[in-house]
Amino acid sequence: MKKIFTITLAIISSALISCQKESIGGTAVEDASGQWYVKRYLVFTDGSVVDGFGEVGYQLKPYLLLTYNTSDNKADELFVDDLGEFYYAGWGMRLDFKVKTKVDLKTLKFSAIGAENLYEDALVNIEGQILKGVAKTAGGAPRDSIWMKVTHEGDTFVEEGFELEGFDHYLITGVRYTGFEADE
Repeated sequence: MKKIFTITLAIISSALISCQKESIGGTAVEDASGQWYVKRYLVFTDGSVVDGFGEVGYQLKPYLLLTYNTSDNKADELFVDDLGEFYYAGWGMRLDFKVKTKVDLKTLKFSAIGAENLYEDALVNIEGQILKGVAKTAGGAPRDSIWMKVTHEGDTFVEEGFELEGFDHYLITGVRYTGFEADE
């Protein structure tokens, strides 16, 4: 009887110990990682900012952008990925990007010069920052904000007579995505 009691107690103890949940840690760049609802603007050398491609009447709509850790999970590397939202072969313009940047987790600034673009055959320059709690969603909730300046090396914006004279870079701004329809 004593033997059965000991075996039963051992089985119950093993079951209780094995049921304890292990805490799952975040990534090394967790504070800079996220899903963002952003808008892209064209900035020209004269300082003017345009929402869209003017004469062709194409407005650049808000879209999702991701920031996330690399597979090495280094605390100073961050992927910035526009998910290929702007692919359009007929324009011949380099619009999409997925690049690995350097990130400073104290200031939440990120940048890369001549970074390999994993979506297109072009090098990308990117400079940006995440600002904690400074924005409000459309629904009025305080949210983190993101901005970045993006250029694609060698981008001339000339295709079939379509040219943006004086184009300098993209400005991408937005807020952390909430998933609520009221905030879009």
